[in-house]
Amino acid sequence: MNRLDRLLPDGWQGRSREARWRRSRARRVLAAGVAAGAVLVGWNALAPRASATRSITVAIHDLPAGHVLTRADLTTAQWPESVQLPGAITARAAAGQALTAPVGHGEPVTRSRVRAARTWPGASAGQVLVGVPVSNPTVAAVTRPGDHVDVFAGGKTSPIGTDLLVISTTRHAAGATDRSPLVGAGGAESPPALLVACSVQTAARLAQATQLTPGGDKNIFLALHPAP
Repeated sequence: MNRLDRLLPDGWQGRSREARWRRSRARRVLAAGVAAGAVLVGWNALAPRASATRSITVAIHDLPAGHVLTRADLTTAQWPESVQLPGAITARAAAGQALTAPVGHGEPVTRSRVRAARTWPGASAGQVLVGVPVSNPTVAAVTRPGDHVDVFAGGKTSPIGTDLLVISTTRHAAGATDRSPLVGAGGAESPPALLVACSVQTAARLAQATQLTPGGDKNIFLALHPAP
């Protein structure tokens, strides 16, 4: 009996038929285990490895163009490193930006699909901005963003717009101008104009008055509210 046989259980030692059968069976089981391990190692070596990925920002639901993004609109998804995604943006950076085009559920949000959202201090939700050319340059010259005005047209005694917030001005007083890029650069020859915030209904009345009143801006007058 060799030294290895002495390590076997008593029932496995010796030259009896039963002991030899047990040792033979153990060898077959061991050989099968070794073969199975070799197959598993080979399979793992041949199996394709998972591609490397990175986290990107995607829309959590369908979003329309012009929508101002919030963190609730965004989530993260895994994107293959091998596939380029120019302009990738984090959810933190995207929040507060406005979409330049519709984005579908699960689509990546990139820098080319967002722009800075414009906000106008003092303007209320649902209001629109309207350019108003005016014919009394004296009042227009002293009007500043943040002031409130009433607008009259065509000699009517009732204003077509009341307590309208002035967002920006184009004025010409003593050769000086204070122009907003949204109003336009007119130089000394351009009529004074204001950009005001108002309701859609008031905007329609202002547009109609400008179109139908003879002389256009020559018949649009302002009444400036005194500062509180």
